[in-house]
Amino acid sequence: MIFNLVKAEFNRYKVEILNYYPDQIVDIIIKYLLFMVIFKTNTIANFAGVLAYLYWNIASTLISEISISMSSEKQIGTIDQLMLNPFHLTYIIVIRSYVVFLFALLKSAILIAIISLSLKEINFLINVEMILIFLISLIGFTGLGLILSALTLKYVKIASFEQLFMYGLLIVSTVAIKADSYKGIIFYLLKIFPFTNAIYLSDLSLKAAIGINDWSLFVLTNIIVLIIGYKVFDIFLKYAKKKGIINSY
Repeated sequence: MIFNLVKAEFNRYKVEILNYYPDQIVDIIIKYLLFMVIFKTNTIANFAGVLAYLYWNIASTLISEISISMSSEKQIGTIDQLMLNPFHLTYIIVIRSYVVFLFALLKSAILIAIISLSLKEINFLINVEMILIFLISLIGFTGLGLILSALTLKYVKIASFEQLFMYGLLIVSTVAIKADSYKGIIFYLLKIFPFTNAIYLSDLSLKAAIGINDWSLFVLTNIIVLIIGYKVFDIFLKYAKKKGIINSY
């Protein structure tokens, strides 16, 4: 049953990608140009900065695609069909999250290849710990995606929320502004926020061993974000059902 759901979501998204492939090409080009602009201003002229940008690229694709997917379901009036599915709507969104992740990873690989071919200064490094950190961070990304999806249940069109959220992530990712530039509580919040902590730990893994406390905090905060995302989505879903706006557009 689960395999059939994963297969169906994979095929659905694959067809969507093939039908609207110009959008994907344009997105890669825009992300490349943005990278070049930031890189040439010397704000990410180191691997930590490059790593932060790639995290942002995948996270922004994953989170935005999840929210857009829910908005489209409401727009074409098929969200009721999803709710008749034997799986809970939240579970379907989580499955979609990881299907989207596979395609987002492919787009990022293409972006990395283009950057590597055009810039000699950039060397991409990777180790087992970085892969593990990245996989764990998907838990938090899914939670953030659920929060945006929850907003679509009430507001439907959330492009403004999405743009604000995406560029907010770009700023806190330390791509545009270094972490040391922040002061007080904001600095410490960024240290434990799953997205920025993943970037920090990935960079740290190339220099030293990651302590058990760092691993524990990272896993815990990602789980907390997922739980918050689930609860927020569940609250908005119940509200939409109660108000009879589940299919309103």
